[in-house]
Amino acid sequence: MVVYLRRFAVFYSKNKRKQDCGSICKFSAKSGVESHLDFKKWHNGGGTFHHSASIDSTALIEIGAIVHPDAVLGANVRIGSGAVVGPAVTIGQSTNIGYNVALSNCLIGDSCLIHNGVCIGQDGFGFFVDENGNMLKKPQVGDI
Repeated sequence: MVVYLRRFAVFYSKNKRKQDCGSICKFSAKSGVESHLDFKKWHNGGGTFHHSASIDSTALIEIGAIVHPDAVLGANVRIGSGAVVGPAVTIGQSTNIGYNVALSNCLIGDSCLIHNGVCIGQDGFGFFVDENGNMLKKPQVGDI
């Protein structure tokens, strides 16, 4: 079964009139895909967040940024436009996340600065050769 993903359900037609694409978009309950209805607009900055995320009211989520389920954002956190805060991410207070940053499966401490375009928590940390000559991925084990 083909699952068509739709996070934001509004398209604009040629005459600038909004149309709902519900009739052409399909969701499968078995796929585990989050519904776009579970995401809301954040009051400070206009970004998008999942209702299950824990976000301090002083946080700024700029327009175009997305905070996924079960993420935790502390006081005075700033999330730049285009940033993606994935599930299982915790960001400490007074931390500044730059534009187009991708975070997943990580813990960012207090008063940190994450520069534009940085990816944390994904593969790509590097490789090492074990005692048998096999190439293995280096694990990411530290906090920031």
